[in-house]
Amino acid sequence: MPPSVGLIEQPVGNVAKVLNSGIELNANYNVQMGNLNFSVGANFTTVHNEVVTLYGGIPIGTIEEGYPLFYIKGYQIDGKFQTDEEVANWMTTHNDLLYQNPSIRPGDFYYKDLRGAPGPGDKLFSNKPDGIIDDYDQVYLGKTIPGYYYGFNFGLDIKGFDFSAQFTGVGDVQKVNNVKISLLNLDVEGATHTTDALNYWTPANKNTELPRLIWNDPASNGRFSDFWVENAGYLRLANAQLGYTLPDIGIKNVLNNLRIYVGCSNLFTITNFKGFDPEDEYNPAPLILYFGLNVKL
Repeated sequence: MPPSVGLIEQPVGNVAKVLNSGIELNANYNVQMGNLNFSVGANFTTVHNEVVTLYGGIPIGTIEEGYPLFYIKGYQIDGKFQTDEEVANWMTTHNDLLYQNPSIRPGDFYYKDLRGAPGPGDKLFSNKPDGIIDDYDQVYLGKTIPGYYYGFNFGLDIKGFDFSAQFTGVGDVQKVNNVKISLLNLDVEGATHTTDALNYWTPANKNTELPRLIWNDPASNGRFSDFWVENAGYLRLANAQLGYTLPDIGIKNVLNNLRIYVGCSNLFTITNFKGFDPEDEYNPAPLILYFGLNVKL
């Protein structure tokens, strides 16, 4: 953009038309009943994010027409070989270009054949399976922009005591579990592992989500797939505080009110995500406990 615009930093890129749409709802209620004052509020926001147009319709990474910005892309696991016969039967009809044949064994993943190279009339790929597992079979695995945000809060005070709490959350969002990628180590012998690795596939332990563990990972079980992607929706107690205001202690115009309080931030998070933090793994929300004293002069 021209310097006359006045920007210090140029935009990262102007590559697409993007549609954002949704609804926002907010409701609050307050009531007084004798000595009790009570309030409650809630909000709910939906977000539909979609790339509408790209130059020539050509994707740029995970910016692709018809999908949300920066979606998660990879292979989809179709199952896990349990016997040598299953391996042999699958290999007669499929060719996985990442397999180091003939090292495939029971306990290895096999992946969905969803697309193929573009044919006549195709633009980027063919939607017909071609028996080959390659880059064309990397597809949408989830979105990084939540489909909805929500929150609710309430507060009350009675006879000098007051309490307030605020909850926040998001839903319809997926996230890569980088802790799982870093510490499960499907192909590294002698490295640090999580205890989850103890449940790896063996002929005596077939009912597990993990593949076999083997040096150099010949079946490329560690390739990026939906194995590493998890639901990242959550509900978090963002803040809670309890306080007490002492009655007038009689020092008029000096100390009119004296309030003591204790509180916490990020006390707990309810989520199915197994990484550090469903919101930000690199900067997880810390648990904060605090107390204080307010004096009005």
